[in-house]
Amino acid sequence: MNNGIVSALASAKDRLKILAGKVTEVLASRTSEAVQVVERDVEQKEHVDWRGRDAVDQAGEPLRAPDTKGLDRAVDADTISQSTRHALDTAVASRMNDGGVNPAVLEHITDGLPRIHIEAADGTVDVAAIKEFAGTALGRDDIELRPVIGGGLEGGRTGDPVYLIKDRPDSVVAVAKVFRSPEMYVRELSGTQVLSAPEFTRFDVPEIHGVAVTSLNGKDAEVLVMSVAPGRSIINMIHAVADAPTDAARATALDELGTAMSDTGAALGELHSRPVGSGGAISRAFADTQDSEIHKDLGKIVGHRDVLREFGVDAGDLAQRVTRVLPQGWGELGGSAITHGDANPGNIFWHPDNGVTFIDNGNAHLAVDGMGRPIGAPAYDVTGLRGWTNYAARTNDFSAAEIDGLNRAFTDGYRAGGGPVLSAESLRGYGARLGVWNVMDAAQQVGADTLRTKPELARTLRDAVDGLNETLEWTS
Repeated sequence: MNNGIVSALASAKDRLKILAGKVTEVLASRTSEAVQVVERDVEQKEHVDWRGRDAVDQAGEPLRAPDTKGLDRAVDADTISQSTRHALDTAVASRMNDGGVNPAVLEHITDGLPRIHIEAADGTVDVAAIKEFAGTALGRDDIELRPVIGGGLEGGRTGDPVYLIKDRPDSVVAVAKVFRSPEMYVRELSGTQVLSAPEFTRFDVPEIHGVAVTSLNGKDAEVLVMSVAPGRSIINMIHAVADAPTDAARATALDELGTAMSDTGAALGELHSRPVGSGGAISRAFADTQDSEIHKDLGKIVGHRDVLREFGVDAGDLAQRVTRVLPQGWGELGGSAITHGDANPGNIFWHPDNGVTFIDNGNAHLAVDGMGRPIGAPAYDVTGLRGWTNYAARTNDFSAAEIDGLNRAFTDGYRAGGGPVLSAESLRGYGARLGVWNVMDAAQQVGADTLRTKPELARTLRDAVDGLNETLEWTS
């Protein structure tokens, strides 16, 4: 073989070894905390439309399946630990410079993973196999599984099966998720690795305890067992304020929510500023996606002009006002950052002792290039959290003064955490991106309710329009 080719292959092999070793080095520097979470908070995160009220309050009775064997072969805790590290290494290696997932890596994403059989003969999920695998991964034999049900979904908000893992005292100790999409599974692993870097001290992420491959409807699916977030989600803290029985109790709950918003701001500020490379170029692919999606949603809004007219809203005028505030170049709106990518009140948990925990971290994969450098837009996180929080607070009858107080707490925390200064143009642009989607989604729901039998949908649409109008005036 030509010496030049041999040299090139050896060099490439060395680079791959370095890349694969990065995640192990990072993970070795972190330790996990054993946490317990209020069952209602974990269940609601998976099946609640957090923009408003609970879709379903109860998740059904615990499943106590017989201890049948579902593993393809005997797998011990060490084997699961090794395969989990391998899966994380593979997810890291899947990163591309535009934030995508390398399709060549996807073809081998299940290599080296233990296979479990969770599909019963009647097409349902055999929870006994998941229970056995989760018990081995967690080093426990005292667990039960409880499916997350609600909102018309089979499992979580994506529709994938999700199970709460509980111990005998009936407290939640972990969560098991089944991913039908290999790309979403890879992104979850990669995003969790990104956000678990030791340089971040103001927030935490769930620990991944085990991964496996299974089969659903004749196609491979991936099973992920991870720890639960301590405390309560921001959306449940908003509900606690709204449900407070007395003025004094409301004031206490609101003060606690303000602290959580401040800590969340500081956590995002750290995320957006601390990594090496922050302030560089925002991914062109990410920027182009924002421009494409908002114009697509504006077209859908205009298509629902008759519905909006019922509420005194001129769809054409609304679309023109939005278009006027959109940036000419989304990628030129300040410097880049690693972003969470789905910073909403259901994905952020807060505990008075443990602080902030980010969950559902798959979109963080989109905010780094092939070498892990930041390419996301920080305004996307900031406007996402502010917009969704304001929307949820408004639908839960918070006063304008209370909402302003939450915004100030978040903004002050963001600055204290070192968050970059964001221009008014970036805030209005990315804020409008979310606001337009809200209006479009609400208009579609009202339009589908042809007999207008669901008055709550009308409230949702009004709140969405108010939120978008507010966003178009954002300056800080």
